[in-house]
Amino acid sequence: MRDGSVRILAADGSVAQISPAAGLGEAVPEAIASSATGHLLVSWPGIHLVTRFDATGQPAGARGAELRDGGGWCADGLGQVYAVDADGALGIFDVDGWCRLRLGAREHAGNPRPDPVQIAASFDGRFVASIDRERHAVLRFNVEEPTHAPLLVAARTGSAIAMAQPAGVAMDEESRIYALDRDTGTITVCDSSGALCFQFGGWGREPGRFRGPLRFAVSPRGGVAYVLDDGRGELVKFLLDHGRRVATVAASESMPALASAFIPGCDRQGLLYVVDGSRDLRVLDWRSHRPETVFLATLEALGAPSAAAMAVSPDGQVYLSGASGVVGLRW
Repeated sequence: MRDGSVRILAADGSVAQISPAAGLGEAVPEAIASSATGHLLVSWPGIHLVTRFDATGQPAGARGAELRDGGGWCADGLGQVYAVDADGALGIFDVDGWCRLRLGAREHAGNPRPDPVQIAASFDGRFVASIDRERHAVLRFNVEEPTHAPLLVAARTGSAIAMAQPAGVAMDEESRIYALDRDTGTITVCDSSGALCFQFGGWGREPGRFRGPLRFAVSPRGGVAYVLDDGRGELVKFLLDHGRRVATVAASESMPALASAFIPGCDRQGLLYVVDGSRDLRVLDWRSHRPETVFLATLEALGAPSAAAMAVSPDGQVYLSGASGVVGLRW
């Protein structure tokens, strides 16, 4: 209809349900179709969107939203992918590619609207952690309460955990949050409620300390952390003991080829995925004494020459995002 609503008619022609086109402003739909699954698909050419409605007329996803170039990406253990759109909202995409939910699209209690630049999701998809560029903070969203304000985990001010320059974030299967502070070089580990568990790393020359810049990944089970230290040209493996609340250096390996790499990812097998400075995707197996390259291919050969960000799901699905779109890989 011209008012932006979608009307579902019963077999006798009566109106069974009316679903407003929420959040689409003055946009006017151009076409409507029914899918084999019983969903209604509505195109909005003025804003380059296709929305999906279920059989009762309730919104069930959207496609076509522009994503932020080089924005945060991550994946959970349910096949869902998370990305930051051009408006700065955090979108959750189902296995069919439909955006089923947007987080952080509104202000809360006078706080500025979240501006996520890096994101991480828990294995079960219940929580999403992000680095907020505007507030210099680590936030945690509860997906089951999308209208609630995100939890402030760490920040320069106003948080129980002080963090001057949050620069990286990860989550594990227990919904623990790992956050890197660029100012101190430390990685902070918090539980699912945002309470501090322990910290490790920091700038220095001693084993277990860094020179930076840094990027890191944590295994989905939370037992291992891998840190890329460009200053030393090293990849460092830490064993994480959450019972004793301590991180121990297991080994370090000189790997200057990984300098300027993308933020790495790790799967449940313990394989580490890195896009290095030569724009090659490397898969490293460091479950024994030394890291071994078990897969190596150029981004161009993989169909993602412009990739600027990567996400790795716990089962080893790789997503490469760039100007040419998103490429999903399974090897």
